[in-house]
Formats: sequence, structure tokens, C-alpha cells
Amino acid sequence: MSTPAETKELSVAAEARLKARHKAIRKLYEDQQRVLTTTSDCWVDGTLTLTSVIFYTSVEIKDMNFSCSGTVLQFNGTMWGPGVGYVKSYGGGYFAEDPDWLVGKDINFEMLFGGVSVGAIQMTFWYDGSAVGAFDAIGAGVGIGGGWGEGKFTRV
Repeated sequence: MSTPAETKELSVAAEARLKARHKAIRKLYEDQQRVLTTTSDCWVDGTLTLTSVIFYTSVEIKDMNFSCSGTVLQFNGTMWGPGVGYVKSYGGGYFAEDPDWLVGKDINFEMLFGGVSVGAIQMTFWYDGSAVGAFDAIGAGVGIGGGWGEGKFTRV
């Protein structure tokens, strides 16, 4: 059996551990809140148009409305790879970077498209080896192709 002094000492130590644990949990919560409020993950929609002739494809996405900030951008790029066709389509996607960060950078992308009367397009955007976004669209068009390219985002 413990003496009153030993019991008090154990009680003080337990209270100190409890306060330290509470402080660590509070710090973890505050750090997570900071990450959640500074993240730039963002949904976007817009109208994609592509024209593909053999190994050259021009790509344009107009009126890219970023829901996280209300920013509107446009993307213009060129893809190299086999393909032929024309597709114009409304679509949407997800970006892990803030729209302001995207403006003016040389952004790489890979794209696949295909369809007869209804075309489907899938794009993934890359910067410096890391994926920064994706955009998918389904709309009117005909053609098939795929490849890699480069383009820039600009403000509208």
C-alpha cells in the first residue's frame, strides 16, 4: 500500500503526463487546421477544344473556373503524338496547386482522346516531375490519339 506522500507524487506525475498529452493533441489539431486552411486543392470546370493532325495536336481549355477561388484561367498547349480528329467538350477536373501558382509556368501534360460523334478526353498536368492536376471531358467530336505536350495557363 502507498503512503499519502507516494500517492500524491503519483497523482502529480499522472496529471503532468495528462497535461503533456493534452498539449500534444492540441498542437496536432492546430497543425492539421493550418494545413486544411492553406491547402490549394481545387475543382475546376471549363470547355476543352482540341484539333489533331497526325503528330501535332493543339489544345485549348477556355473559361477554367476554379471553385476554390473564383479565378478564371485559360490553358493553351501543344501535344506531340499520334492522333487525328477534332473534339469540343465541357469537362472538369481537380488541381492540387493554387490557380495563381499555375499562371505563366511551362506545364507538361499527357492526354488521351477518342470517339466517334461523342469524344472523351483525359488529361494529366505535370510540373517538374509532379502531377499538379487532371481534367476529363466528354463532348462532340471524332478522332483518336494520345501523347505528351506542354502549355501555359493565362488569366482571362
